[in-house]
Amino acid sequence: MKNKKVYISPVVKGVHVLLPASYQSAPSLKDYEVKEELNKIDEDKKNAEIKVREDAAYRSGRLDAEKSYERELKEMKSRSASLAGMFQEAIKHFIEKRDKLLEECEPEIIKLIITIASRIVGYEIDKNSIKVLQNVLKDALSFTKEKKIIAIRLSCDDAKKMKESEGIKIADQDVKFIEDNTISPGGCVIDTNFGSIDSRIETRWEEITKAFSENINDKPEH
Repeated sequence: MKNKKVYISPVVKGVHVLLPASYQSAPSLKDYEVKEELNKIDEDKKNAEIKVREDAAYRSGRLDAEKSYERELKEMKSRSASLAGMFQEAIKHFIEKRDKLLEECEPEIIKLIITIASRIVGYEIDKNSIKVLQNVLKDALSFTKEKKIIAIRLSCDDAKKMKESEGIKIADQDVKFIEDNTISPGGCVIDTNFGSIDSRIETRWEEITKAFSENINDKPEH
């Protein structure tokens, strides 16, 4: 059986035209709306896929950033701990050096202090000799207690000054001030019936120096 051609008869402005059956008519409004809807669905799908990829990239980037931050923070803490350790070690080393230096220089420092103090005392003796001598005598007399005072030996200048001034009042005792060239200004020696009380300036400095030296020698070794 031979194939037959089938024709359709569309109406074009009132005229019937025979066309092949394969002819496709122009798309209708409904077909256009369907196509637009499909395009919109496809676009939404693409946008959704893009958003998914963006969200995944954001999460991945955020995780990477957090890991990087944590790593840097850990490294910073490690460096800070290391620096703190170095700082503490430096302080410890400095303290050890300081203590050693002070220990080595202590005798010289004490000598310097005593020298400065002796000069200050010497200055006070020159400017206020009577007042200084009265204080020295009061201190020395505190050691006599019930002893009988025979004489008080002073430097020549101090003996003259004490004789000229009211001096020190000693109850029930007739005290003599004797000039002694071996005694320097500001000091005295009190002779009693039980011996002498040495309150010379030189003797006092010797006692002070000895006390400092004993204090140094008694320090425990590190």
